Order: sequence, then C-alpha cells, then structure tokens
Amino acid sequence: CSEGGVIPTLAGIVGCMQANEAIKYITGDKDVLEGKLWIFNAQTGEAKIIGLGNTAHKKITRLQETVPTISLEELKKGIYDLIDVRSNAEHQAYNIGGKNIPLEDLETMDMNHSFSKPTVFYCSAGKRSAAAVRKTKERFSEAELYSLKGGVNGIIEKDAYLPRQTIIND
Repeated sequence: CSEGGVIPTLAGIVGCMQANEAIKYITGDKDVLEGKLWIFNAQTGEAKIIGLGNTAHKKITRLQETVPTISLEELKKGIYDLIDVRSNAEHQAYNIGGKNIPLEDLETMDMNHSFSKPTVFYCSAGKRSAAAVRKTKERFSEAELYSLKGGVNGIIEKDAYLPRQTIIND
C-alpha cells in the first residue's frame, strides 16, 4: 500500500463484503466467515475461502471503544493540561510541555492531578497516550481526557513549532 497505493475498486469490494458479514452476524446467520479467511484476486475476480481451524475461533464479545483524540490545531486553540506518557529520556529529548509521567508509572502512581481542565496525554505516535486515556478514565470517569493525534512524531514531521507557553500554564 505504501508503494503502490490502494485500488479504490478493491477497497469498495472488500468494504461491501465486510458490511455483508456484519449483517450476517447481527441477524444471527450461521454461515459467517468466522474462523475463515476470504481471499479475493482482483485481477481475475476469483474468490476462495480457507478454513483456519479451531485456533482462529475467537468470539466477538464487544467492540473496542474509541479514545477521544485531539489534533495539534485544536490543542493550540484551547487551554489543556498536558501529560507526556513517554519515558523520561524521550521527554528530555523533545517535548511540548506538561508533566512527564511514563505510561508504566501511570497505574501505580498516586495521581495528584486535579483534572479540573481537559487533559491531553501525548507520546510518540498516539498508541501509549490512547492507553493512558483508557487507564485514567477507569480511575477518573468524569475527567475530560484526550490523546494527541499523531503524537510528537506528527509534530516533528509537520515541522511545526509549538511553544510551551501557548499550551500550558505549569
């Protein structure tokens, strides 16, 4: 995909198949593709289904909840507390302000953060900050929490300059 892109018609075909599987699942149809691999050759139009055996059977019990994200542009416009969940070394190398509480310390720490303002967690790319939002939401359900979309890597890639004083009052 990164070299040749995605063929739009193929995305449409696969999307329709996924929608069809969702309808079959919701209506209780017994002939879903659970535990099977659907292979489609866009060049020939041929499709085949391969059974994956018992090891691939996993029941869907719930949909993964989405974590609220905030873009750099939105962050610049508002007043937010920032928490960097990367390691101390990563924080020292490049940060956009706020407290540094590594993700692995977040669960065990006694959080003395008030969450009186909306809080944005950030990391390198957004994965750890999303985990931080989920973990913190369990303890502080009323808090307004966000993950910085794209993390600091997104800021560095855009070559953006985000002065510390414009986002947070320490």
